Amino acid sequence: MSLPLITPDWPAPRTVRAFATTREGGVSTDAFASLNLGTHVGDDPARVGEYVRYFDPGFIGLSGTLDEVSAVAKSFFVIFEKVPLEDSNMGYTMDHSSIIYVVGRDGIVKSLVHHGETPEAIAKALRDALAG
Repeated sequence: MSLPLITPDWPAPRTVRAFATTREGGVSTDAFASLNLGTHVGDDPARVGEYVRYFDPGFIGLSGTLDEVSAVAKSFFVIFEKVPLEDSNMGYTMDHSSIIYVVGRDGIVKSLVHHGETPEAIAKALRDALAG
């Protein structure tokens, strides 16, 4: 199965991969039918596992308890919060930061790319990270 992914249209080396998921292509049902990559929200772990297999094996995801995920999120300055939402089938939505972390070959975060950055600024952040 091929997933509908949004891939950036900016110059980057072939070794750099990025994508954003759409709300289509999930294998879960009911409230999770459109997309779900996490087991912490009550979805069937087998269905989440099936969906995750559609991604390139080179992508590394994060899973764990809320406390474990929160600790990792805090270390990367990620903010997330479950917010009540009456119109939602699940009764809530997730509010979260929107940052691209540029990680060097050594596994260290080299820079943060914030929403609204220009393609040129993003390409420079990638070149700088790959240069070491």
